[in-house]
Amino acid sequence: MSTPAASSDTPTDAESAAAVKAVLALMERWQLSDSQQCAVLGIDAAQLAEWRAGRVELRPVDARSLGLLLSIHRSLRMAFTDPERGYAWVRKPNEAFAGRSALNVMCEPGGLERVAAYLAAEIMIQ
Repeated sequence: MSTPAASSDTPTDAESAAAVKAVLALMERWQLSDSQQCAVLGIDAAQLAEWRAGRVELRPVDARSLGLLLSIHRSLRMAFTDPERGYAWVRKPNEAFAGRSALNVMCEPGGLERVAAYLAAEIMIQ
């Protein structure tokens, strides 16, 4: 009998590439500029170009950012029956963020965590 391979918290190359592809598509739906994408992801333009070309090497911080962005997307899909409203929400002023948009908050250090936590709490309330 063979023993199953031990699971790891480190994503495989295929998982990393799939996550990057999904997040880049999401950011297109959010209509983010290249500079906004870099700010949200915490990467520079060269790394963004590499990811777009399918050359993905994730640092732990990159994997965390991707996971948070996918969590934000999932929460928005749960909160809005119309996906377009969820995509637009990212850019709209929000009282929870002192009148700033979630996008503005996500571009700050710790912003992804803040937006993800806010949405998770809102989904729990509903």
